[in-house]
Amino acid sequence: MLMTDEQYAALVSESDELARTRPDRYLRKMRCLLWLGDLYLVVITVLLLTLQVGALCIIIRDLYTGAVGWQTVLSIPVLIWASWLMYKLVLMKGGRKASSGIPLTREQAPELFTLIDTLSSQADAQPLHRVLITDIFHASLEQLPRLGIFGWYHNTLLLGLPLFKCLTIEQFKALLAHELGHLANKGCCKTARRGHRQMLRWTGLADTLGDSPNTLFFKHFLEWFMEYVGAYAGPLVRMSEYEADTLSVRLVSHEAAVETLCISNVIDRYLETYYWPQVRQQANELPEPVAPYQMMAGRFTAQVTMDWAEHWVAVDMRTKTDPKVTHPALQDRLKALQATPHIVLAEAGQNAEGLLGNAFQTITEQMDREWQAKNRSWWVERYQRVQDNRQQFAELNTRVARGEELSVEEAYQRAQLTWSVDGNEEETLRQLLALYFQDKENPLASFGLGAWLLNRWYTPEDEYDAEDGYALLEQAMRLDESFTVRCCEMLRDYCQENDREKEAQKWDKKLQARLQLEEAAKQERSQM
Repeated sequence: MLMTDEQYAALVSESDELARTRPDRYLRKMRCLLWLGDLYLVVITVLLLTLQVGALCIIIRDLYTGAVGWQTVLSIPVLIWASWLMYKLVLMKGGRKASSGIPLTREQAPELFTLIDTLSSQADAQPLHRVLITDIFHASLEQLPRLGIFGWYHNTLLLGLPLFKCLTIEQFKALLAHELGHLANKGCCKTARRGHRQMLRWTGLADTLGDSPNTLFFKHFLEWFMEYVGAYAGPLVRMSEYEADTLSVRLVSHEAAVETLCISNVIDRYLETYYWPQVRQQANELPEPVAPYQMMAGRFTAQVTMDWAEHWVAVDMRTKTDPKVTHPALQDRLKALQATPHIVLAEAGQNAEGLLGNAFQTITEQMDREWQAKNRSWWVERYQRVQDNRQQFAELNTRVARGEELSVEEAYQRAQLTWSVDGNEEETLRQLLALYFQDKENPLASFGLGAWLLNRWYTPEDEYDAEDGYALLEQAMRLDESFTVRCCEMLRDYCQENDREKEAQKWDKKLQARLQLEEAAKQERSQM
């Protein structure tokens, strides 16, 4: 039987408390749970093999003696079913596909592989079978079973190209040592790896079998085991993170490990919040996609200042560890290392690009080509749309300068273009206010001003606020029902973001009713 949310939360809290107060007892309990999973697998395997061998012996015996009867007829489907299920268990890949990336060989990057070999040996880590370069600022280990539920795992190290471009060599070494620490053959990392594989095994099995009758042997165990271990394993994963941090200090240096912990979130935030939006913004000016990976290191060095980095590290230091999250918060990780925040930014020519050797430029160019091919369609479309908007904006401004009076639709469009093309927030609001006060009974004027006010950032000095926008959207719906869908969507989202659930439900209910009405009208028109 599945746990309720309250029961699951209580179990998470219990495991966290046990791991904090009696870590040895917690680890023993986790190991017992993992052995239980292994034992259950052994029992199921023996049962399936027994069914296969027993059914096969009966079939052979009856065929040999010529006494084919009900036992033979029954044994054939049993043999087929047991063999099919065993086949599915062997083929099961842990409920996930192998990650994509650019394979890196020892011949391409000898310095990187020498570093991996050295750190793996010092960490007493399991061997790596493959290294992939990915396109995101992230490093991880991927373990996929070659024999399905029976294991024999293939270890793949995933290294994001942005890591090489934004980290110093020492920071990259510390990060690499941390990741390889998760493959260590002792300590919490080993137990956490077993727990991870157990979850891969059983989630993969659940995905493979689905809701078919073949879940007979697994259904109740899967429901209980996956939830229980999932709730109980959080502290184990966090303990393995602390252990990997400690290993990073021992294999590289205390300073590099602390720098890497502090700077990683800063770089990730910069890339997601600033760099990639800037790249996409260039579609307004350039007809063809740029090469984002080629220029990433230069932009990072030029744009990320020490003050900016220190601000976001301070923000991260105020974040507390969430028991439901596998990685500890920065303040707890630094506390475990008896360290205070320390930031070093990679300057020009000091990043870890050189570890990729001759492969660096080839990989960068390949990723740029792949990114350009993937994004060319929307890029060209956006460029053309922006040029059309600019032309239309210029034409409308010319008409206004000549003293021509615009229609409500044209005035609303000009206000939108003032924001999307010119980026002038104050002028956009001025035009929308003028349009509304020119004709307060016009639904488009009410909608335009209401939508703007609802989504605007306010200061105490502002004359109008979101509640005024709320009322204007309601007014737009009263004046013209055709605005109902757009207004209800905005009002629902606004209420959800501001913890006004009852109102959000009201608007969502009205939205669904309107959508059903419009769909019925559409079908009726199609039948005429």
